[in-house]
Amino acid sequence: MTATDPYTDWERRQHEADNGKRAAVIQGLRQAARYIETHPDLPLPASVEVNYCIPADSDKDGDDEAFRIAAIIGAKVTGDEDGSSSEAVKAFGPAVSYRAVYLTRARMAAHYARVAAEKAQPELAA
Repeated sequence: MTATDPYTDWERRQHEADNGKRAAVIQGLRQAARYIETHPDLPLPASVEVNYCIPADSDKDGDDEAFRIAAIIGAKVTGDEDGSSSEAVKAFGPAVSYRAVYLTRARMAAHYARVAAEKAQPELAA
């Protein structure tokens, strides 16, 4: 980050990694909306949430990104009492929302350990 370049190295890598994925997601959302609108007999869930899991090189970067996204969408950052997650949510009416969430490295490590243990002992998964 410099006076002439407002982006951190992590933000620049994220932008460069996009390769048109953002445009493809937006186009797909529009196509889905048009299709659903023209097929009134198609059943729908009561709500739809677009979830974005924040990737980050560190917990600080993840939290910083949650706050950056919250500022963009005009939301507050909330999270678990133990500080293991940060999230920002914007509702678009009563049935559609956008949610960005960061889970700390410790929380993800605990999750992966739990999944590995369940795979090792299938009776625990039941």
